[in-house]
Amino acid sequence: MQFNDLTIYSLSAAIIIALMHINYERIAKHLDRWWPSWSVASGGFAVGYVFLQMLPKLTLFGNKGMDKLPDYPMLGLSLIYVFVLLGFICYWFIDVNSNEETSEKPFWRKIQVANFFFYSILMGELIGSSQLAAIPLVYFLTLSSILFHLAGMNHIFHHWHPTFFHRKMRWLLAIGVILGASGGIFDLFSKAVIGLAALSLFQRVM
Repeated sequence: MQFNDLTIYSLSAAIIIALMHINYERIAKHLDRWWPSWSVASGGFAVGYVFLQMLPKLTLFGNKGMDKLPDYPMLGLSLIYVFVLLGFICYWFIDVNSNEETSEKPFWRKIQVANFFFYSILMGELIGSSQLAAIPLVYFLTLSSILFHLAGMNHIFHHWHPTFFHRKMRWLLAIGVILGASGGIFDLFSKAVIGLAALSLFQRVM
């Protein structure tokens, strides 16, 4: 694949988000002074990338589901949202168990860490494979919404596990974004796998 403007935009966006993860604690201190409720508002910013990225993807997958079941088109469409429901149940189950377990047996906390890391990879893939990079203003708005959304997720994880976040998690999230963006730019991932995973993780912003 030859490098062009779209590739440079995508790589730059991934690097910006990775740096945000690494320097989150320092950035958050300034944001808390300037905008105390920014972490609450970050959930609202996620709506931006949902409308610009996720809903169009859901439409494409929904159309394919309807085509495969022409006699039952609504069933084909509903199957897409089953993955959203399963993702919601999985996240809820992981969060509940990770909050209740003891530090001596942090099994669910490890699952939660893997959960955040995988989500970071998907966000990177979303950035790397986005065709919105061809429209700078729309791409900037999408990137801004994702940036604030992920900063809000950092806020949650840092609140739960501040020491672990400082030592390891911020680096894992940064690596996840770079890996995901690289996969999206160079088309390294299976579209089916990414599509289904993205659908199951869609609930993270609901």
